[in-house]
Amino acid sequence: MKNLPVLMAFFAITLISCQAPVPSGEPDLHQHIRFNQVGYYPTALKEFVVADYEAATFVILDEEGKKAFDGTLVNKGKWEASGETVMAGNFSGLSKPGIYTIQLNTGRVSAPFEINMGVYGSALDASIKSFYFQRASMSIEEQFGGEWHRASGHPDDQCLFHPSSGKTEGTLYSPGGWYDAGDYGKYVVNAAITVSQMLNLLEMVPKAIPGDKLNIPESGNGIPDLLDEIRYELDWVMTMQDEDGGVFHKLTALNFGGFIMPEEYDLDRYIIGKGTYSSLTFAAVMAQASRIYAETDPEFAATALTAAEPAWEWAVAHPEVYFRNPEDVVTGQYGDNDSSDDFYWAAAELLISTGKG
Repeated sequence: MKNLPVLMAFFAITLISCQAPVPSGEPDLHQHIRFNQVGYYPTALKEFVVADYEAATFVILDEEGKKAFDGTLVNKGKWEASGETVMAGNFSGLSKPGIYTIQLNTGRVSAPFEINMGVYGSALDASIKSFYFQRASMSIEEQFGGEWHRASGHPDDQCLFHPSSGKTEGTLYSPGGWYDAGDYGKYVVNAAITVSQMLNLLEMVPKAIPGDKLNIPESGNGIPDLLDEIRYELDWVMTMQDEDGGVFHKLTALNFGGFIMPEEYDLDRYIIGKGTYSSLTFAAVMAQASRIYAETDPEFAATALTAAEPAWEWAVAHPEVYFRNPEDVVTGQYGDNDSSDDFYWAAAELLISTGKG
């Protein structure tokens, strides 16, 4: 448990069950019994909640209907966020792998759940595969994306420079990368933090996602799929570095494009802003990437480190260039008024990668 990766925790452990009513003829699965649908590690904390329903005790039943654990529900009072009165049960003492259900003393029973050391594997794989679906500037083919296949959008091969970038003419070739959370923008700060979490996973648990199990276009090329997916983002991030070492803040339109498919998007795309925050997060993630890719792609690793150092130098020379959306831009700002934490992060990654303080 001490090495549980952040990604696994974020994408798996927080999934809580809320069952819908069950058709007649099936077991009476009580929708107010809420638990982790993905499952539990054998030695992990194991809790569930009973909401707006009166019960006093519970038992955990194995697949054969035999009691594996019993306990008493604890009244936690009213949860203001949902308006529900909550009872909590804890069965952390049950560690034997298997399929189980929760039965209340009233007879109501939950849907099945699993206790197993590999229980978060599929959730982790799916969470990482989700980044493939976020790829810009390429189509998602049916053989890799299944029912979520789609056409390509946002080639980003002639992006205009917004005045906030410090440039007034020309265009930038900046294809690739991942779309941001709920829009078609591409943001350096978000990219750096997201990729860093994935690289942390690889540093802490190198075999968390082994080999070519994600079914992406690069699968089978001899490089782990996770490194391939990260590389798709990093290749774009590298295009956002200016000649003087500083890094542009984001690539978006002036306004959000609406809820449309990528190929339907027809707004001009701009390179917007350049600042301390984006330069430092760029320097940090590129320095970290240089270590992770050293074995599988030493040429790229060297390129990443070579890019990281001038970004750091630019930030040192411009320590308080804080980004704010220009008046004509309404896409995600992701600003910051204090870059001390980013200086620390970038300095630490560079020290680890170069040995130079």
